[in-house]
Amino acid sequence: MKRVEIFEKKNKIPYSKTSIKEVIKTILEKEGVNNYNISIAYLTKDDLREINKKYRKIDRTTNVLSFLYEKNSTFSGEVIVSDYHVIKKNEDFLKLLIHGILHLLGYDHTKEEEKEEMLKKEKFYYNLIKNEKSKFSSKSQVRL
Repeated sequence: MKRVEIFEKKNKIPYSKTSIKEVIKTILEKEGVNNYNISIAYLTKDDLREINKKYRKIDRTTNVLSFLYEKNSTFSGEVIVSDYHVIKKNEDFLKLLIHGILHLLGYDHTKEEEKEEMLKKEKFYYNLIKNEKSKFSSKSQVRL
């Protein structure tokens, strides 16, 4: 099974859903994941703050959250991206998406050596995907 669900609460994601699915497929297949069920949510900064507080006990907003639900027979998880950080803070949706997917895959950045490895992976996938422009075409962004 290869499934990606995409939810937009207030604003439209600045990329096509087909492009997002292709990005996820590219990363997961290169990481050896063939069966997956991934949800992508594009929510407000208040939503991310509430989720961050509830599940991570951190009372502040953030640009992306990742939750791995299962990694056995079907790799299952969710990446939540903040529309505020994309629209108002001008953060790159693609970078946030890649960052969130890498967290699902177990990459982290709490220790220096982990941070270096994750940054290397982020750059690799970002450059790979940006060089394959047909896989990730931007739509016009809606401003808050």
